[in-house]
Amino acid sequence: MKRNWRSESGQALAEFALFMPLFLVLVIGVVDTTFFLVAVMATQEAAVEGANYGSAPGNQNDDSGMQTWAQYAGSYGVTLSGTPTATTFYTCTPGGAHVAASSSCSGFGPMEYVSVTASTNMAPVLINWMFSNKTFTATATYRVEWKQ
Repeated sequence: MKRNWRSESGQALAEFALFMPLFLVLVIGVVDTTFFLVAVMATQEAAVEGANYGSAPGNQNDDSGMQTWAQYAGSYGVTLSGTPTATTFYTCTPGGAHVAASSSCSGFGPMEYVSVTASTNMAPVLINWMFSNKTFTATATYRVEWKQ
């Protein structure tokens, strides 16, 4: 019996040539997504650390301290774009409208909050032609602890 074998010498090369571009796009996408996630988490951490510092008794009016803490925390993952903003405000109910510090809220004074907003610009590292720059903004709002 005679067998008619077809040449398979180029089959692996052809499969490799078809598969490799798709695999590279997938790997590059995973790497860029990882960098974006690091930027999002670092920006959120910067806002949280700034607000956490400001929520300690006596620090609620230290805007520069909150900004410094936010910049320091954000420096681990990304470079923050601009200076984080820090604000102090008062409300009678959580999430309610802002009121003056001297307001009376049903028999008690208003609750004091600090809010820190940080942002960063992130450009795709590997595939700039496919994705554009993204700006991530994070805001953290903490209630100021009671003063002793």
